[in-house]
Amino acid sequence: MNNVELKRMTVTAIFIAIGVLLAPFVSFPFGGARVFPLQHLINVLLAVLVGWRYSTAGAFCISSIRMAMGVGTVLAYPGSMIGAALAGIFYKRTGSIWGAVAGEIIGTGLLGGLIAYPVAAFVLDSKA
Repeated sequence: MNNVELKRMTVTAIFIAIGVLLAPFVSFPFGGARVFPLQHLINVLLAVLVGWRYSTAGAFCISSIRMAMGVGTVLAYPGSMIGAALAGIFYKRTGSIWGAVAGEIIGTGLLGGLIAYPVAAFVLDSKA
């Protein structure tokens, strides 16, 4: 493991800790899910600072720990991970933080929402 990888893992771990510590205070219920708006900021910052792989891993870790603490739901996985990956990919392609923001919006709002819909229908036992 080289020095750059160690720095990237350290930055990711710090943002995971921030995301987990602030989860109970910055989240609110919305329908059958808990909305955590700080996750979007963390996804974009990690995508810009360390790249899409570490951003996606950070989103997975934050979602997993939130679920283990009872603060999050299973619906956090599709939106946060797809949004983090697209934020990093768009940032790499455009070189602009606005590209990362657009990737986060498209990944979380559109693609994550489409993938989370069947999960929500199953978890919430909806017939619609």
